[in-house]
Amino acid sequence: MAVNLAISLAKKGKKVALLDGDLRHPSVALSMGIRTKKYGIADVLNKKADLKSIMLRYGEYELDILPGKEMVKNPTELIGNGYLERLLKVLRKNYDYVIVDTPPCGMLSDASAIARMTDGAVMVVRQDSARIDRILNGVENIADTGVNLIGYVLNGTEMGITGYGYGYGYGYGYGYGYGYGYGHYGYYGKKG
Repeated sequence: MAVNLAISLAKKGKKVALLDGDLRHPSVALSMGIRTKKYGIADVLNKKADLKSIMLRYGEYELDILPGKEMVKNPTELIGNGYLERLLKVLRKNYDYVIVDTPPCGMLSDASAIARMTDGAVMVVRQDSARIDRILNGVENIADTGVNLIGYVLNGTEMGITGYGYGYGYGYGYGYGYGYGYGHYGYYGKKG
């Protein structure tokens, strides 16, 4: 969902940064069919690389991808070391929208830690993928951060009778733009 939203916003002429915040299982570059460079976002957070050394431009749009490279052993430490928050502030100043794709909010603390650095969140629930208690746990985790949970998106739906079970995924994003971005990951506040 984060990828589709980022592309849609970029096609509308917005300047967008898409950050792969799932340091345990980075997948943004793979889902976009692009090859990463030598380093990824974890290397930036570890101060082994600078931002420009990982950034990828997507197509002819003003869409910059900050991909993950590979799973890291210490994602919670990298998220909490203060550098990600500073990085997001820099991105916020230079982009209309910053979208952060994160791991599931009902299972890991990584997403909650990232949420605290954002303006808001949209929870994406995939039909027939997870139990309702996990979804409710995810909602509670987001609420505990104090971040504005602005909505939900039901993803992967099929026409007809709903099957048994639920699923979820989620992401966070923030940035200044010209309205609210619904139907995908993130919250997007107005400029000014």
